Amino acid sequence: MSTTARRAQVVLCGIGGQGVVFLSRVLAEAVMREGLEVLTSETHGMAQRGGAVDSYIKIGGFCGTVVRPGRADAALVLDASRFEAAQRFLRDGGACVVNGTEGELTCDATGIAKSVGHPRGANLVLLGFAASRRPDLLPGLEALGAALERLSPPAARDANRAALERGFEQAG
Repeated sequence: MSTTARRAQVVLCGIGGQGVVFLSRVLAEAVMREGLEVLTSETHGMAQRGGAVDSYIKIGGFCGTVVRPGRADAALVLDASRFEAAQRFLRDGGACVVNGTEGELTCDATGIAKSVGHPRGANLVLLGFAASRRPDLLPGLEALGAALERLSPPAARDANRAALERGFEQAG
């Protein structure tokens, strides 16, 4: 699918402190770098106490910011406890990528992030993995890397990029 024709609804599900909001900003920035329209919004539970955090990204010409249940093309699940919540957003045939060790389309993002010395980078590992598996829905590594360069604090840029790239390599 041509990037100029890409339309996708993506949901990010996690818990407070996992970087769901940062991940949505990186994804949105990368989409804009590819010249596409993007809308984002978030819902926060008791995020500061480990509550639910969902972020919605609409790529292409959509109206409204919230992804309705049964409409998402993809879901990235940063914590396996949020899997069922993510599932309700997916349309038939939608892709669900989970930070975990069991099942199809899973990636041990937490373990990989620790192995590269950046335990807080599991969100970026998962994004890299998902982007490499679903290039029809998500931006490529170049756009994601450029977005990270712009949005990461200087002290975290190299570690963030390494986490993203390691995730991207996992799918190969």
